[in-house]
Amino acid sequence: MIYRDKLEQEIINGIIELDKKGAVIGINNLVSINYFKTGEELLKDGHYISLDHEKRECLFKVAKYSHLERKELEEYFEHVCKTLLLIFVLIENLKDERYILIVGDSKPSALGSAFEEEFEKPSYKILYPELEEKLLALSGKEFIPTQKLIDYVKNNFRSIERVAIDEQLNNFKTTFKQQQKSINWTIGAVCIAVLAALLSAIPILKPFFNDEAEKIKLVNTKITVELLNDSLRIFSTNDTMKVYVLPLKNESKPSKK
Repeated sequence: MIYRDKLEQEIINGIIELDKKGAVIGINNLVSINYFKTGEELLKDGHYISLDHEKRECLFKVAKYSHLERKELEEYFEHVCKTLLLIFVLIENLKDERYILIVGDSKPSALGSAFEEEFEKPSYKILYPELEEKLLALSGKEFIPTQKLIDYVKNNFRSIERVAIDEQLNNFKTTFKQQQKSINWTIGAVCIAVLAALLSAIPILKPFFNDEAEKIKLVNTKITVELLNDSLRIFSTNDTMKVYVLPLKNESKPSKK
């Protein structure tokens, strides 16, 4: 169960707060601590809901001293009905999912602080039949939060199942990061090994390039050639002296008769 709506979270927090205070949690004191978009507090400033269990009728009554004008009052009344409907739907969901227990069977005559009829303005009939049924059924009940609801709020409005899923995701992310780090280290080690292999191969490959190296080295080098007996001596002078001795091919001499 995930409740992201601000109003729903306020209601759930209200249940927990009232439970900490040891108060009886019912619709009357629950809705009185929640504020709505009009800036008015539900059932405040001379507003209350009359409950007639025999006639199965609920009326929204307003005191004559209410500061709201007719149009404002009608808009506010409509908003209260919609909000109460949402509250009751939430309460039933909490009950079905065993976040709260619902006990008691009283039948109050009013939701809110009633006043004498002589001080009343015209009453408004509740807009939705579904809301009337819920008002009559739940107005006299007491709501008791379970440990499951307390833990749900502590976990930032996440269910036990959601907490478990989040932990699995976090563990997966941690494992993935560790594996990625291990892979990066492996790639680095392979690169180092390849580089080391290339460096170690240079002495082996050097002889294949010696001839070219000697050719390049002979450029801009003074060379002296001498013919001595059966050998050809080549002197090259640079930073160091190098002597190359090439044996000459012996030609066969004609035999004397």
